[in-house]
Amino acid sequence: MRMPEHGFRTFRATRADAAGYAAWGLPVWAMTAGGVPYLCGQPDQGAELPLKELAMPERLPPGGHYDVMEEGCAFHVAFRDGSNPYFFRGTPKECRKELRKWARNYKFTCRQPMVPEPGGILYLEASAR
Repeated sequence: MRMPEHGFRTFRATRADAAGYAAWGLPVWAMTAGGVPYLCGQPDQGAELPLKELAMPERLPPGGHYDVMEEGCAFHVAFRDGSNPYFFRGTPKECRKELRKWARNYKFTCRQPMVPEPGGILYLEASAR
C-alpha cells in the first residue's frame, strides 16, 4: 500500500484492470515516471456506464503506471421508475463487483461523477434493461 503524491492509499493496476475500474466511474490515476499523477477515465455527466470509450493513455512513459484508489467510496442509484434509491459503500473492488451484478438487469447513467477522494460518491440513475 503506497501513498502517492495525490495522498490516497492506492494499489498499482495493469492498464486493463485500470480501464475496468474507470469504466464503472471509479477514480484511476496515470502516474508518469516522474511521479506526477493525472486523473483519467472519469465519466461525463449523462454517460452510460460501463464506459465504452475511455480517456486512458494507450502507453505510459517508461516507469509510469496506473493507480486505483483503495480507500472506501460509494455509489448511489436513483431508479427511473421512482422506486427506493440504493446506496452501497465499500472499496472500489467491492463497488465494481456490485455494479457489475446490478448491470445484468439495469442500465446505468452517470448523474454526477465521483469526486476522486476517500468517501467519494458516484451518483447514478438506473433504468430496466
